[in-house]
Amino acid sequence: METGILSRSRKAPFPKKEQIKAWLLLSRPLFHSVGVAPYFLGVLAASRDGYQAAPGVVGLGAAAVVLIMLAAYYLGEYFDRPTDDINTGYNAFSGGTRVLQAAPFLAKKVLYAGCASTLAAAAIGLVLYCVFHLSLTGLVLGAAGLVCGVFYSTPPFQWAYRGVGELLIGFCYGWLTVNMGYHLVTNTFSPTINIISLPVILSITAVIIINEFPDWEADRTAGKHNLVVTFGREKIALVYALLTAGTVVAQGWGLLALKAPGMWLTGGVVPSLALALPGIGVALKKAYTRQKPLALTCALTIILNLWATGYFIAFYLLV
Repeated sequence: METGILSRSRKAPFPKKEQIKAWLLLSRPLFHSVGVAPYFLGVLAASRDGYQAAPGVVGLGAAAVVLIMLAAYYLGEYFDRPTDDINTGYNAFSGGTRVLQAAPFLAKKVLYAGCASTLAAAAIGLVLYCVFHLSLTGLVLGAAGLVCGVFYSTPPFQWAYRGVGELLIGFCYGWLTVNMGYHLVTNTFSPTINIISLPVILSITAVIIINEFPDWEADRTAGKHNLVVTFGREKIALVYALLTAGTVVAQGWGLLALKAPGMWLTGGVVPSLALALPGIGVALKKAYTRQKPLALTCALTIILNLWATGYFIAFYLLV
């Protein structure tokens, strides 16, 4: 099955317009929101705490976040290709972008783009440290994020194949992005920020877990030992349900930690509950074996993650 917009030959380059569309698919611009939004949540929290955010530093930090995600996406596309080639159960949120399945001649360019993104992100980290006096702790944490992203699918580590990928996604897209946004501005950390990052951690972990369900058969065949393959769909479905339920509770805890007015508390938690309940139902009823309920659950889970982040952003901007 080919990617919809890539209908040209599998052996020869297609017109420039379709190549641009292919690179847009490979870059996954919409999925950058799950990393960029938590980063700016941390920046806004720092400003709310009375710190002055330097636009240059904030901009470089955001660029580093984007480049790390690009590196992870490009290298994942390249090194996950054997698994994606045999995947017939994928949906819009899983199984790769399908670009290399339709246009394998782009493979080397995708690999080079991943390497270039890695080097550019590392260079920004050094500029922040050497020129803008980022702390050594901040540099180490940034480097940890880069290593986690680059080697998510890349040998020799291939975190996604060894049962730790889901935990690293929770750390990098949840705790690290929020706290690095705060740390770049303040050069310190805040206990409140750790509480605020908790629903982001739980919901993004739920996102990656539910996105593994459509790929279960292909991942198992290819020897990819993620949590769903290792422990089975039934057990991990319960983990998914706990993560989404925990997201709702953690969001309420975060708003209480901010001493939010009641309207903000109920207004944040009620929509989160509405987004979480259908997925919890799919998990408990074992409806994850059916394509349509599973695709809807994947969509609702990523919306839950964006809501868990975006609502705190709105709080900092409006209250």
